[in-house]
Amino acid sequence: MIPFLLFGVQCEAWITDNILENDSFSGTPIAMGAVILTLTLDILLPVPSSGVMTFAGATAGTVTGSLVSWIGLNASCAFGHFIGRWFGMPIASKLSSKEELDSMKSSLDSFGPWMLVGFRALPVLAEASVLITGVYRMNQSRFWPPVLIANLAVAIAYSALGQIAGEQGWFGLGFLISVIAPLLVLLVWLGVSAKFAGAKSIDT
Repeated sequence: MIPFLLFGVQCEAWITDNILENDSFSGTPIAMGAVILTLTLDILLPVPSSGVMTFAGATAGTVTGSLVSWIGLNASCAFGHFIGRWFGMPIASKLSSKEELDSMKSSLDSFGPWMLVGFRALPVLAEASVLITGVYRMNQSRFWPPVLIANLAVAIAYSALGQIAGEQGWFGLGFLISVIAPLLVLLVWLGVSAKFAGAKSIDT
């Protein structure tokens, strides 16, 4: 966010001249392949996935951008679930107490699918929730239906934003909104969660 706020005008001009108006790249299979790869690696890297999907919509349109983004999001979830399933528990056991692990397991059993849907559009929590389902080896029949539906909704929303922003000539603003809005929602959620946890601790 900080680099974009400082150099947003320059970034928008560069993206417009070199990508959006570059017919040899914009909307090409190479560009869409880059979107899929970037979204796939989002499970491990600090990628602004909302911005990537907005870019896909701006360069390829809502339909193609949504499809490409959906493929990338699903690949990321498959990758994250695999990592959590095979490598997560040893790390989780070192970083958390048995009580914390048991509490998370109980929450996942009760609210797992809803958690995946609710966190899908939020940075950090989206990736964390997928990894956790792998750690506790959530059944595939419980994991994939909510993930596929939520990923499709998110992909369509950001791709549509990208197409509209691109057509109106304010892709930079659309990109900024797509990055900042999820972060603001995350901050609000963390604030409410912290307040609730504090109140619960006092009551206890």
